Amino acid sequence: MKIYTYEYDMSFSPSMPIVDIRVINIEQPPMSVALTAMIDSGADGTMVPLFQLRAIQARRSGQIIMRTVTGIRSLVDIYTVALQIGPHTFPHVRVAADRQNDMIVLGRDVLNHLIVTLNGLASATEIQE
Repeated sequence: MKIYTYEYDMSFSPSMPIVDIRVINIEQPPMSVALTAMIDSGADGTMVPLFQLRAIQARRSGQIIMRTVTGIRSLVDIYTVALQIGPHTFPHVRVAADRQNDMIVLGRDVLNHLIVTLNGLASATEIQE
């Protein structure tokens, strides 16, 4: 069994678990972008910066009301894309468009399909094949 390892981002305090990810336009698979995603096991879903979704010409598939950790509700656009993490490809993931941040938040909608180890002592994220 192969394990893919990603070093924590030390520019945050405390350091943050991250993983390399590819966001793919499902209608035009060559249209994709490689990004770094913050692992957030407390997030229900995955959020991708709107400007990155526009860069790959992803199509909006709807809207939902999203509630932040502080309880504030807001209407957000939803896009359906494919996500690739190491050897794993998720062909139809509904992601929320994030208008404010420039990093992907990888939530439980994807994480629950992987074996992910947050090895804090080694400052590394490990994903099993």
